[in-house]
Amino acid sequence: MYGNPVKDWFYFTRHQRLGIIVLLSLLAVMPIAGWITERLLKHRSLDEQHFAVMIEEYRKHLASIEEAMARLDEAAEKEIAVRAYNLSEEQKITPVPFDPNVLTLEEWTSMGVSSRLARTIGNYLAAGGGFTYKQDLQRIYIMDDETYAALEDYIELPDRNTAGSLSSERGAAMTSDEQTAGSTKRTPTTNDTLLYAARYYDASVETRHSHHEISDRQQTYMESLSGAEPVMIHLNRADSTTFQSIRGIGPVFSRRIVRYRELLGGYHCSSQLLEVFGMDSLRYHDIAGYVETDTLDIRKINVNEASFTDLVSHPYIEQPVASAILNLRRQHGPFAHPEDIKNSYLVDDQLWKRLKPYLTASNADP
Repeated sequence: MYGNPVKDWFYFTRHQRLGIIVLLSLLAVMPIAGWITERLLKHRSLDEQHFAVMIEEYRKHLASIEEAMARLDEAAEKEIAVRAYNLSEEQKITPVPFDPNVLTLEEWTSMGVSSRLARTIGNYLAAGGGFTYKQDLQRIYIMDDETYAALEDYIELPDRNTAGSLSSERGAAMTSDEQTAGSTKRTPTTNDTLLYAARYYDASVETRHSHHEISDRQQTYMESLSGAEPVMIHLNRADSTTFQSIRGIGPVFSRRIVRYRELLGGYHCSSQLLEVFGMDSLRYHDIAGYVETDTLDIRKINVNEASFTDLVSHPYIEQPVASAILNLRRQHGPFAHPEDIKNSYLVDDQLWKRLKPYLTASNADP
């Protein structure tokens, strides 16, 4: 009725018995296969000759690397020596009498001036710059004191101190009427132009080397001054070609003046020329008497309609200030007056004074 439980545990079907036989066969074969493999590898001999060849090739490779490194070190040492020699040669200044306004790159380097300094001076002249006094050469930012000291006695330009004393004597000789008239803006006369020429070309020619005469460029310039009629140029109406008629303003610099005028919306005073890239006080002093402005020509920004882009496009308005103006307009509505932007702590009195000529608060939407 009931089966034998022990017998049931040891009963296997035909397929199970076949699987057990295969498993036992594999268990028996594996140790034998391992023993056979070990015996075969044990009798394999090591190719010592091939190993020695590999070692030798590796040593040759290391030697080639060391040789290449040695050549690189030698080349680096030679380059350092050449640079040191060139540097020492560049420091040997052998100047001759010269006018820095007309000297070429080759003439600068022939005197021992470094090619970098010569290129910098050439770029400065090409941008519309010029030298009026000997000391103006020191304005070149890479001009060191030693090089200038070696060149100073050979520069064929007047000394600033001598020109200053001549100018003070002329000021003492002016009548009270002339001094009163000089305090107001006036159109330069031919006498003023000739005085400028006299200041530019020092009367004491004997201080220069007696064997070197004034250059043709200087003579031509003085002859042109003697018969020239000074013309006032309107800063907000003149084009780049008109600006080039002023001495010291070349094509590059005239384009800078016009480009900055477009960014501003127009000049409200001539002193804004000092904000033009490359303009210094010496150059501005030379041209200030030949330019004039008119605030009616200024293009204004409506703070009640301007977008963020309109505001930040103006040179005086930075991004934080533009955001503050727009936030005030959103929070409190349109501005009644342009001065209302001073309610922002970012707009101080100094900034407002600069922005005042360029802002309006007209309302397009009542």
